[in-house]
Amino acid sequence: MKQDFSALINLIDSEYKSINIDKEKDNIDSRKTDTHDFIHQYRGLGAFGMNRETDEETLMFYLQKFSEDSFMKAFVPRLNSEDLEQIYNMVNFFLKKYFSEDEYHDIFLKDR
Repeated sequence: MKQDFSALINLIDSEYKSINIDKEKDNIDSRKTDTHDFIHQYRGLGAFGMNRETDEETLMFYLQKFSEDSFMKAFVPRLNSEDLEQIYNMVNFFLKKYFSEDEYHDIFLKDR
């Protein structure tokens, strides 16, 4: 399992580098840059379990806070290898479940 995980990390790392090189070459337009606008405009309740709309907004709030650079720098190094793999697999599971291959590249990776 550790070999598989190491291979996965190497693949992700090479993909990431490849994407960054492509972005620099292509001088990406603004629609292809990462944004976290919602978090700056959100004035909602921030509670889960009340209704679908509030749940969606709360999840968006949490995920944007979760992915903030300074938080990630503090959080990720604390994860053991099993937790790191679980988080990766969970995110990947939902990406595959709800996005087509094209949407994955266009919306998530923004590499097309």
